[in-house]
Amino acid sequence: LKQYNAHFANKVKETARFMGWTGQKNRDGRILLQRIGQAGREYNSLLWARHEFNSIDSQVGFPFEIVTIDDWRFVNELSYIRDNEPLYKPITLRVIAPEREVLRGTPEYYEVSETELDSFEFDYQVSNPIIEGEMAISTQLERIFLLEIQKYNRI
Repeated sequence: LKQYNAHFANKVKETARFMGWTGQKNRDGRILLQRIGQAGREYNSLLWARHEFNSIDSQVGFPFEIVTIDDWRFVNELSYIRDNEPLYKPITLRVIAPEREVLRGTPEYYEVSETELDSFEFDYQVSNPIIEGEMAISTQLERIFLLEIQKYNRI
């Protein structure tokens, strides 16, 4: 299967690096990323989604059977994919990531990019890093891909 890994946050992180961000996702780094992301969304609520799909469409090998997109954080981004990208059927996956806890106790912990999807019903949920007793995230993802491919092949 032809697969492509896309990242909604690529341009956010590129902008942050231009501003001197070292890549650390400590409290200051996360706040910077939140603010850059939000500034872009205030300019155009689909800025990051549109950019990434334009990037996917221009990749060698397009179209792909599987496209994974990380850092999806807003319901309108999923709506954009469903409404404008007929080649793809989105399957939603929540990654439980304890590193977000670096912001606990700060206003940024409750920033919209961290919370908008809290009550969203995802198709799947995985843990990263591994919570005791769970399989590695790559194994979790592989199983999900296989399940979805089996569903697709039955259609």
